[in-house]
Amino acid sequence: MEDRVELAACVHDAMQLRITAQGKLLAARSQLDVFMLVPAQLDIQPANFSRELFYRYLKNRFALLPECRTLAELAEPACIASLTEAARTGPARYHEAAARWARQFSKALGEGLGQATDEAVLRQVGEQARHALARFRSIEPVMLRAAYLMVNDYLGQQLQQLYLQHFARQSDGAASSQLVEVLQLERDWRRERGLPGLPSGAHKGAELQHFTTLQHFCLTPLLPLAKRVESGVWVQHVISGMAAALAMTIAMLIAFWSQMKYGNFTAPFLIAMVAGYILKDRVKEVSRLQTIRRLSRRLFDYRTSLECRTARGCIASIYERFWLGTPTEATDRQLRAMSRRYRKRYHPQGSSLLAYTRLVAPQATAALSASTCEDVQVINLQKLLRNAARDEREIWFLEGERIRHKAVRPRYRIGLLLRYQRGECVRYQRYDLDVTYKGIQSLETRSEGKYPRARSFFEKLGRA
Repeated sequence: MEDRVELAACVHDAMQLRITAQGKLLAARSQLDVFMLVPAQLDIQPANFSRELFYRYLKNRFALLPECRTLAELAEPACIASLTEAARTGPARYHEAAARWARQFSKALGEGLGQATDEAVLRQVGEQARHALARFRSIEPVMLRAAYLMVNDYLGQQLQQLYLQHFARQSDGAASSQLVEVLQLERDWRRERGLPGLPSGAHKGAELQHFTTLQHFCLTPLLPLAKRVESGVWVQHVISGMAAALAMTIAMLIAFWSQMKYGNFTAPFLIAMVAGYILKDRVKEVSRLQTIRRLSRRLFDYRTSLECRTARGCIASIYERFWLGTPTEATDRQLRAMSRRYRKRYHPQGSSLLAYTRLVAPQATAALSASTCEDVQVINLQKLLRNAARDEREIWFLEGERIRHKAVRPRYRIGLLLRYQRGECVRYQRYDLDVTYKGIQSLETRSEGKYPRARSFFEKLGRA
């Protein structure tokens, strides 16, 4: 059975777009392409929107997600035995296993409370939660007491937070006897062992800071160490050197020609020298930008190495590439069809194509190939919208017997196409993004397709 990867785009906030790929990303080599068709009114060109500007406001995160388990499964002897084995191995293994168990417990308890409909189901969920906590606390390691206490404190606070959130969402908002019973048993257990109690709101700042520290401690093993370095630096240095040599050669030829024609230290000679150096700078900059722009579609900009805290060596490499051009330069058939559709309906004046590629290349790590991962990219659109019109138009309309008016800002339609390629299959998802100078107004899903991957010319010849 093929491992399905969930791919989705959503609004992170007013100015940021969140793209998430979730699944077994380390099982095989995969590539995510993000294409954005930006209307010509926003004036997005390589001259005013550089590669460095895009990466400056790009945020990404790669995380290992815990497996989905129920409260009954978390209390099984096999699951507890894995914690015992991790405690014997060392602090790093126990930290990872305990934090993963805590995240699984939090997710399972949240799902159990969300599905509870009456007091009987709530009582059953509470008994399962107490039983799972008792099994986890039964193997308190003596040598790893600090890590155990941190995870245990996180579990107690998550228990209180999830129960309070569940009962606060009820229509009447009244606390149930199950809520009081579960929290009272947790407080009594902590008091008997001399542990700090649950948050009460008396010291809001200190309690919030402590809970943030606990969350960071339990999330840390799920976030691999990421080392990001710029790729293709030596190629860019060679390009810059060749462009500088060409520009200097042109300037020297102009200087020698003007010296032979007008002589030394004459007005025409000085004018020709100044013009030659101005031309030298322009030739150098244009040659460098154009060459790097053409190579950026073949060379990657950054390489990120992911290292697990409990496993030696690199578990995966992530390569990133960004380029900005026109829709006529696109080679993907779905993207060309989308650009033609937008040209007719939304972008009669033309559009720019913003393309971002993210390639995940896992290493030979059998232990993590079955792990569920989440790869998140948050793209900031603030610099894309800096040229958006800020004038507002008033629209008058009749509402009953009253005359109303409303200020309407000019909207721009941006086409968003996600392409996920894994093996011989390619998936597409298309969105319509409406924006104003205030930020994102709406994001609508248009279509989703799954197609076999088209083999390239070199693959057909057997050279790939």
